[in-house]
Amino acid sequence: MSDYTESERHDLNRAVKQIIRIQSVASVTVLIAFILYYKFGGSGDVMTAMIAVVYGSMLALIGTMISARSARRSSDFAATGSNAAMVPIFSGLVLKLIVMGGGIGLGLVFLNLDSVPMLVSFAVVKISSVFSILA
Repeated sequence: MSDYTESERHDLNRAVKQIIRIQSVASVTVLIAFILYYKFGGSGDVMTAMIAVVYGSMLALIGTMISARSARRSSDFAATGSNAAMVPIFSGLVLKLIVMGGGIGLGLVFLNLDSVPMLVSFAVVKISSVFSILA
């Protein structure tokens, strides 16, 4: 049996909330940066850039939520002493790949979103989760 306790689950929930907060701040920061860029120097529509930034940021946040769900499911398996504790991690990675890849493809091809704001916001929000280690 595992030494998994309720306090470890609470720590996981707290860590996920902290990562979501940091990613939300990064999302708003990127949104403000692109609004200022398109308003004062860029050539393009501010509203189109805003939609692309929000879409890319939401994809990144959804990816974090999928990872958190996989970690919770894996810890539940580990708590029961099951040898299948890694199955939720791998299935979550496949789901995340499908959702992220499909979401980016959907945004670029079918929704005709501006690629630079969408991909920059996605990358910045995903990378911002690294700063949760420092917080």
